[in-house]
Amino acid sequence: MSAAVHARPATRSNEERSRRREASTPDNSEHPRPTTGHHRREDRIRAHVLLCWLALLLIRIIEHETDDTWRNIRNELQRLHLGTFTGPASGTCQQRTELTTRQRDLLRTLKLPEPARFTRLDPAPPPVPAT
Repeated sequence: MSAAVHARPATRSNEERSRRREASTPDNSEHPRPTTGHHRREDRIRAHVLLCWLALLLIRIIEHETDDTWRNIRNELQRLHLGTFTGPASGTCQQRTELTTRQRDLLRTLKLPEPARFTRLDPAPPPVPAT
């Protein structure tokens, strides 16, 4: 009985991967290939930066108003859920979870209304008479 020895293939270096990628990519300098997750046009880059800045500003305002960290606020509010319940006799209903005292305090501090307890109530269709 002989033992087979399998050599592990050598890993490619970043340089080699880059060379292979360049060699297999046609030269379309007039029409660059879009890269997922990256903006290339200046107006889109500016819009992205502006949105990030506005999000950070909103987070800082919320932290300042509540005297708490964004991580704690986000973790508390992420516990709020919306469930969809469907039954053949009762139809469809969407209902949020009960607000905790902390969630209620956060919303009040930020001067935000409580979300509606029920957001959708669709009665079941009437039964079709048998013929």
